[in-house]
Amino acid sequence: MKSRSLQPQWILLARIGWVLITLFFLTTFILGLPYRYSELAVPCDAPVCPALALSSEDAALIDASPFSIQGYASFHVGLELLTALSMSVMASLLFWKYFDNWMGILTAYLLIYIGLALFVQASLVFATQYPPVEWLYTQLSLLFVPLILLVVFIFPNGRFLNRLSLLAFKICLLAWILDLTRNILGDQVGSLLFLSMLALGIWSQIYRYRHVSTAIERQQTKWVLLGITGLILCMAGWSLFFDIFPRSTPQGLFLTNTIGMAIIYLMAYIFPVSMMIAIMRYGLWGIDVIIRRTVQYAVVSVLLAAAYFGSITLLQGSITAVTGAQSPLAIVLSTLLIAALFNPLRQRVQTAVDRRFYRQKYDKQQVLA
Repeated sequence: MKSRSLQPQWILLARIGWVLITLFFLTTFILGLPYRYSELAVPCDAPVCPALALSSEDAALIDASPFSIQGYASFHVGLELLTALSMSVMASLLFWKYFDNWMGILTAYLLIYIGLALFVQASLVFATQYPPVEWLYTQLSLLFVPLILLVVFIFPNGRFLNRLSLLAFKICLLAWILDLTRNILGDQVGSLLFLSMLALGIWSQIYRYRHVSTAIERQQTKWVLLGITGLILCMAGWSLFFDIFPRSTPQGLFLTNTIGMAIIYLMAYIFPVSMMIAIMRYGLWGIDVIIRRTVQYAVVSVLLAAAYFGSITLLQGSITAVTGAQSPLAIVLSTLLIAALFNPLRQRVQTAVDRRFYRQKYDKQQVLA
C-alpha cells in the first residue's frame, strides 16, 4: 500500500512551507559558520560555554596532541558543513520526487531540521546573536516535536492505525499548543507526555507490523527500526567514549572530541538513510540480509570472545600450576583455538539464525541438501 496521496493545493502549500523553512535554516547555518569557528577556536573558561568549546586547560591538552585549537575548530565546522550538505541533498531529493504523499513531505521537513538545526550548532549560534531571529528559530524548532510524533504514528502508509491513535495524537497536539501559549504543563509533565505518546506510537507500529502491514510496509518498518537502533547506538557510543578514553589526558581528549565525534556523526546518518530507503523503496529486501548478518556476527563475536578469555584463563592457570610461571603459550594456543573455531561456529550460528528467523530459507536449504 502506498503512502496516502494529497490533493494538489495541499502539496503546493507544503512545498512553499518547506522552501521557506529551508531558506531560513540554511541562511542561519551559513551565516553562523564564522561564529561557530570563532567560539571553538578560542578557549572558554566561563561557567557556561558553547557545545564542544575547550577550556584553557583543554586547549593546552589539544595543543599537546596532533591537533591545534584552530585545527580542532576547523574539524568540527567541517563536520557540521558535511552534515548540513548531505541532509539537505537528501531532503531536496524527497522534495523533488516524493512530495505527493505524507511520508515524503514529513521526512523532507525532518531531514532539513536534523541537518540544519538538530545535528549542528552554527544555526543556533547565529540565531542567538539577534533576538528576533532567535525567537523565529525557537518557534520553528518547536514545530518539529509534534512532527516527530506524527511520523511515528502514521508510518509507513500515511494513515493512523485507528481512531484511538488519532484521538490520542489530537489530545497531545492540543496540550502541546496550550503549553506553548500558556505554559500549563511544565518541563517534567511535558517530557512525560512526549515519552508516553512516543511509547504509544511505537506500540501502534508493532501492532501495525504484526496485523495490518503488507509485505512491502513490513520491510519499510524494518529499515526505520534499523535507523532508530542506529540513533540509540549513537547516543550510547558517545557515553562509552567518555568512559573508555578519559578526557583528562591529551590522547583521551583528542579521541573523544575528534575521532569520537566523527564516528557519532557517521552513525547518526543511519536514521536518515534508512528513512530514505524506506520511502524510495529501493533495495527494501536488503534489510533482511543486514539483519541476518548483524545477528550472526554479533553472536559469533560474543561466543568467540567468551571462548578466548575463558581459554586464556584456563590455560594460563594450568601452565602456572605446572611451571610456576606465566607463559605466552596460553595466548598463542587460545588464538589458534579461536581461528579453528571461527568458521564452524559461524556456520552453526548461521543455521540457527536461519532456522529461527528465516524458516523459508532454511527449509529450501534442507531440500537442496
